[in-house]
Amino acid sequence: INAEYMGTPTAQKMTEQQDPLLQSVLGLFESAFGKPDSDLVIACAPGRVNLIGEHTDYNEGFVLPLAINMHTYVVGKSNGSSRFRFVGLNGESKQEDAHEAAPGSRKRKLAERSAPTPSSSIQEKLQAEFDADSLVAVPNAPAWHNYVRGVVAQYAKADHKIPGFDIAIGGNVPLGGGLSSSAALEVATATFLDGLLGISVPGPTKALFCQKAEHDYAGVPCGIMDQYISACGSADHAMILDCRTNTFQLVKLNNPEVSILITNSNVKHELSNGEYAKRKHECEQAVKIIKQKYHNVNSLRDADQAMVFDCADALDAADEAYFNRALHVVTENARTVEAAKCLDSGDYARLGQLMIQSHVSLKNDYEVSCEELDTLVGLALNFSQERGGGVFGSRMTGGGFGGCTVTLVKSSEVDRLRNHIDQEYSNQYGHSPTFYVTRACQGARLLGKH
Repeated sequence: INAEYMGTPTAQKMTEQQDPLLQSVLGLFESAFGKPDSDLVIACAPGRVNLIGEHTDYNEGFVLPLAINMHTYVVGKSNGSSRFRFVGLNGESKQEDAHEAAPGSRKRKLAERSAPTPSSSIQEKLQAEFDADSLVAVPNAPAWHNYVRGVVAQYAKADHKIPGFDIAIGGNVPLGGGLSSSAALEVATATFLDGLLGISVPGPTKALFCQKAEHDYAGVPCGIMDQYISACGSADHAMILDCRTNTFQLVKLNNPEVSILITNSNVKHELSNGEYAKRKHECEQAVKIIKQKYHNVNSLRDADQAMVFDCADALDAADEAYFNRALHVVTENARTVEAAKCLDSGDYARLGQLMIQSHVSLKNDYEVSCEELDTLVGLALNFSQERGGGVFGSRMTGGGFGGCTVTLVKSSEVDRLRNHIDQEYSNQYGHSPTFYVTRACQGARLLGKH
């Protein structure tokens, strides 16, 4: 089985400086820029998985993410010039986007066969450089170039004088897997800049810088969740985040009898292709219609299920999608608030029910799931049904159109569940999913100097 464990006793004992991934990034720096003549700044930022609260963040709603033990490292130093030079281990995946390839089509099958192991990296060095006068988005550049440019630009706009630097970048957050590889890169870059400049930008401010970079330089109108949890996550805690006020509460998540299993379908999505922006636009249009009757509604955060049903005819008359999009958001907000209470009280059974309801809504009302994600969720729930329990709940996580599911499962059942899913999924699609067992981890940090 293609699987990776996170947070095993061996991994916990390993110091971060001994992480083989970090050693690879340090080696990449030396091969690209030569042996450093001074200490390197080492920054690290995690990906995330969202337990519940999907497509609510850009609607000023609630989300319940946690930082995971998959990271992006940025290591480097000033280079005495005005040039910013960077080299990366991970490149653009060649895998086809799920929503562009019809199920059963030759294109889809080729995409499935080419699905990469998420922790693998393209071996050729991917390099770029720019100077202080070139802090603008480059339309034809690979996305990761613009993430770095965008973060540097936000620091420069905040009147931080940034010297030229050389950096190497590498990570094991799956590209396009719905675990926020882009936010991990952005926040790791921002944290590197903190170390380089000898400053400490507060986590919430850093998250806003990175969100702005993604909006303006990657063209993705994302909410604040991904950057916020990567910058501000806490070990052994999930975070209930209010995306209107950008305030949060930490919720304990460290029960050894309950595990979080992430299953990657190995079908990649690409949010900047327009589907993300389309959903955001549909929600904004729904708000305008609801506001005609309920004048205090300025975002779907202000609406409830009764309001949506009361405006159903007007929503459907404008676009049949508007009612469904609004219904998902208002019900998902309610589910997320309740889920945080369930997690805090240890009511995993109810939390699991809310996760299942969330997936059904994402599939039917928001229409961002896909066949593979539905299959993975179904296999997890069927396993539990056949065994009389074991799985509390399962749902797609991330933007959708491929990527990962998150499953809340009894720790004693993890291996059996993985074996069941792997066998059935492989038989159906001809390739294995990838599994990760994670704990709630610390957010972005500097690891000292090397």
